[in-house]
Amino acid sequence: MRAKDEVRADGWRAMERERVARFPGAEGRIPNFAGAKTAAERLAKHHAWLTAHDIPVNLVATPRAVIEVEGAYRRPQGVLWDHLQPPQIHEVPVLERFGYAG
Repeated sequence: MRAKDEVRADGWRAMERERVARFPGAEGRIPNFAGAKTAAERLAKHHAWLTAHDIPVNLVATPRAVIEVEGAYRRPQGVLWDHLQPPQIHEVPVLERFGYAG
């Protein structure tokens, strides 16, 4: 499996090559690009997205816009503590304050 950084770099290069990246460019950020709304809607329906440990939401935030994605998702029912490692908990102050009781 390729590292996240390699996948990101490939995506940024593809956006620049296809001339869909908008100002100030794609590299090093969550880019603003032509077709972002359509891409967000397609991603929200993708198997890999729906089965990931991250919780899908109905909004995608970019530096210039908040895009509402079609589809209703169940509201999360608490924190999935079993999926978090202690360093992850300590990086998020509200999780550290809330604490792990298991």
